[in-house]
Amino acid sequence: MTLEKEDYEKWFRTAKKVLNPYYYSVVRLLALGERRGELLGLRYESFEKLPNEDTVRYKILFDRARNPIAKNGSDLKTTSSYRYIIANQDMNEDIGNVLFLSKKIRLSQKQTIKPDDYVVVSIGTGLPMAPVYINKLFSKVSEACNIRIHPHMLRHYFATVALQNNINNISVMKWLGHAKPEMTDKYFRSNEISVLAVSDEIHGKF
Repeated sequence: MTLEKEDYEKWFRTAKKVLNPYYYSVVRLLALGERRGELLGLRYESFEKLPNEDTVRYKILFDRARNPIAKNGSDLKTTSSYRYIIANQDMNEDIGNVLFLSKKIRLSQKQTIKPDDYVVVSIGTGLPMAPVYINKLFSKVSEACNIRIHPHMLRHYFATVALQNNINNISVMKWLGHAKPEMTDKYFRSNEISVLAVSDEIHGKF
């Protein structure tokens, strides 16, 4: 589950080259740390714009999941998984692309666009994307850049970066939908940045 910053950035640069804009933005949303099933469970009504004086930010509600067993939607993994996050402004373009292009795809395939309709769909059918297809998108990118990443690694990477930047583990726990802070702490993966941070901290103290 360990992922270095350079590999993370190279992987997403490659994703932007080899995936079409819609699928790229879908994959980008997983950088927010949600589970694959939670991404697939998002509907149009899951997104709310929160305007302020400077810019718009999106509030995203996680309250349904889709997976290979519950393709039509199911409850989330635990009660603590029911939550909302507020995406940073860096994600505005990708969220906007997903919402706009999803509707465009649905219309082209004569599908409905209702508040409760799923956002992540197949380009070829306009129907909700099969869970396994997310993995296929990741495999395509991984093969193109020779860096093996799967969806759950991004969840670990999100936790690692948040904890490295001294964000309270309770706050990270709530964001990820974990039941206990101990689980969040287990998601931390030592990488070069964290090792160097320790090295710098103990410099000259021995």
